[in-house]
Amino acid sequence: MKLIDTPVFGGLGRDGCRSCGAATVSAVLELGDQPVADDLFDDADAALQAPRYGLSLGSCGDCGLIQLDPATPAPAVAAHGHGSAYSPTVLEHENQWAQELLALPHLGDRALVLDTSSGDGGLLRPFAIAGHTVRGWERDGALAARASAAGLPTAHLDGNHDHEAGQYDVVLANHTLSHADDVDAAVQTLSDALAPGGTLAVEFHSAMGILTGGQFDMISHAHRSYLSLTSLHLVLERHGLVVTTAKTLPLHGGVVRIQASSANADRHRDDTVA
Repeated sequence: MKLIDTPVFGGLGRDGCRSCGAATVSAVLELGDQPVADDLFDDADAALQAPRYGLSLGSCGDCGLIQLDPATPAPAVAAHGHGSAYSPTVLEHENQWAQELLALPHLGDRALVLDTSSGDGGLLRPFAIAGHTVRGWERDGALAARASAAGLPTAHLDGNHDHEAGQYDVVLANHTLSHADDVDAAVQTLSDALAPGGTLAVEFHSAMGILTGGQFDMISHAHRSYLSLTSLHLVLERHGLVVTTAKTLPLHGGVVRIQASSANADRHRDDTVA
């Protein structure tokens, strides 16, 4: 592992930063060739022969987004989902998040709630129990089918959800933005899904937590970028959204959870990170 400061990034699919598009992304950390996280083997020899790919991080000089070199391939196994949560700690963490959002005054008695990477629907379940209408988007077809069979309607994500634009009172993005090759486009999709006056709820493993905690094992080919409150605020602002609440939580060594709404919404703004 070595720290570097060379402006070498840009070019694959977009020019420069995955969020703002600036050409000021400088390489700051080189981890060399690494095996793909989650590409697991029972046989030790097979593991040693597994393909390895370069893993380099850069920082955008304009918006501050920490991100993988665009030339870094995204092997199919790297597009991992978080699947089901079996840990009681994680389950309680997600339930507390749902309870926070259920207390939002604009939800009323019959809200429409979307989880944009919903797995088997665990985060949606408290909303359904409370009587709200829930929808999930999920890339894993088996998980989507399991959630739908359990009464949590979930679409196998195909990238085209224009027909659902502007409907949702709450849109959840639970550790999903880090997987987006194009953060700006992903936030546009989230913004488009919100109904007028709706709330976007995002949780992410913070870049600061990785840095201060020495959590370099969190860097993988699947995680295309590493958000901070600053970098997220800037991309949300470009899409007409403003952060209204933000706080840090200890899960995964340090996550940030935010709420955002339209910049024109009549909401109290709390910029304090607890």
